[in-house]
Amino acid sequence: MIKQNIISNRAIVCGPLIFITIIFNSLFVTNSICSWRETIFIKQIKNFGINNLTFLTSLLVVFFTYSMISLIIISSVISTIDAFSFDKKVLQMFGNVFTQPSFLLIFIGIILNIAFVYFIAILIAGFFRNVYLINALFVLVVMFLILTGDYLLDYKFTQSFYYQMFSFLNPQKYLNWIFYTSYTNTYTNSASIYKILKNVEAFFPFTNLFAPLFSSVAIIPVIGLLSYYNFNISIKK
Repeated sequence: MIKQNIISNRAIVCGPLIFITIIFNSLFVTNSICSWRETIFIKQIKNFGINNLTFLTSLLVVFFTYSMISLIIISSVISTIDAFSFDKKVLQMFGNVFTQPSFLLIFIGIILNIAFVYFIAILIAGFFRNVYLINALFVLVVMFLILTGDYLLDYKFTQSFYYQMFSFLNPQKYLNWIFYTSYTNTYTNSASIYKILKNVEAFFPFTNLFAPLFSSVAIIPVIGLLSYYNFNISIKK
């Protein structure tokens, strides 16, 4: 998938494809919560004055560190492979990311992405006690996030009306567009929007940074509150 987009001269789409790593990392969170809930671990930590909020915050720090290390490793591997290619599109993407002021905005997008995926993982872990049901739900959620998250910009089906309407229900779409608009320096106007999609006449869900950024900032805390509420209920079952 990544190779296809590199060959088609679409370096910009490599960023979100690499960020898929964060989504798969969240399986660590769901399985950990499920395993700990079946033991007295979570109940015992309260004896040390650690409440649920402190526990989840600490786990978020661990997940953030784990995700950042994973991103560095996968980026290094892909960059090494790309170094032997003819056009070096992945290296070109990283060069553009690290040499422009919008790197800070892209990093903020990564932080929001990690927080969103973490909250979703906590939310999933709270629905069932059976690890197999949790993993099945995890697979369904991952499929939804990837298929409707605008990872595959250059494919025809992503331009359909039904896809676009359905994909707006996916917060991952907004997070990926934070990267796209930051990468192209599309802040307040659409002068560089042509760099995101091949066809300038195509449908662009966002033409500047602020819409996906503010939408993400508004949605993610709500998901965080729901996951915290669901976690508290799940450990009382």
